[in-house]
Amino acid sequence: MGALGSTAVLTAESIANGIATGAASSMLPSVNFPIGDWNISLSLAVAFGNASGIGANFAVGYNDGNWGFSAGVGIMAYNNYYGFGKNAIEVRNSIMASWDDGTTGVSLGTNAWSGDFLQRTGMIGFRSGDFKIMYENDGGAGIKHLGLGDRNDSYRTAALNIGIGDFTAGFNLFTGRRNREDQQKEIKITTSNKKGENPVINYVDRFGTKYKRGYVNEVGEKYRLGALTLGYGGFRIGANSEKVRHAIQDVVIHGLIKDCGFMNTSWQWGGFYQYRTYNPFTSW
Repeated sequence: MGALGSTAVLTAESIANGIATGAASSMLPSVNFPIGDWNISLSLAVAFGNASGIGANFAVGYNDGNWGFSAGVGIMAYNNYYGFGKNAIEVRNSIMASWDDGTTGVSLGTNAWSGDFLQRTGMIGFRSGDFKIMYENDGGAGIKHLGLGDRNDSYRTAALNIGIGDFTAGFNLFTGRRNREDQQKEIKITTSNKKGENPVINYVDRFGTKYKRGYVNEVGEKYRLGALTLGYGGFRIGANSEKVRHAIQDVVIHGLIKDCGFMNTSWQWGGFYQYRTYNPFTSW
């Protein structure tokens, strides 16, 4: 298999199957048990498209005025997760705290993932009226400072979802492993503020793309997803390309923190199509 995950073929049949799957899952009710300020819920989880699987979500929530606290567990069985050849059981344990006055709200959360891609991601959310935004990362500004993520740079490395009503736009980026131990093996220079930075080498790869500070020390399989999407409800459609991932992750994010980049494994455009049931804890 290639390093870049395979993409779903956007045929009329695949889209029709996705719509049918989404319609079927929306008709399966979640079970809620409200007990005073507490609420316990159990619901079916369905994904179809580039990542297809089925599972369940369990959550417990508590509300006190404008404040809300919740914890959840999600279990999914995937078939060829994003084309990476993985068919394992994935378990997600989540905790989230939020404040919402009915018009404006903020939320902070953390997700501990087990399975083939073991990691912990953090989530920061904001809403104002019908506008909402959710950012998820294993490190990154805010998330690493608040200790919400594991401060690595691996796997589900970044996701951004912006919505107005039921309409959404965003991206999901996925790479191979680069934990903090892997990063210690990269060449660093000490700056005046005693922070280590990767030296400028201005390397150009086989696709003619410039890497100002060279490559990261990526260990194992070079998994790749660079999905840029528009969506409605649980449906998302768009493109999957290293051009998307490289521009957002290597050029913008790593450029701002003077870090090296993940090696491009291809330079083509592919399609992306995904349906998944809504989950307030994560964009994955």
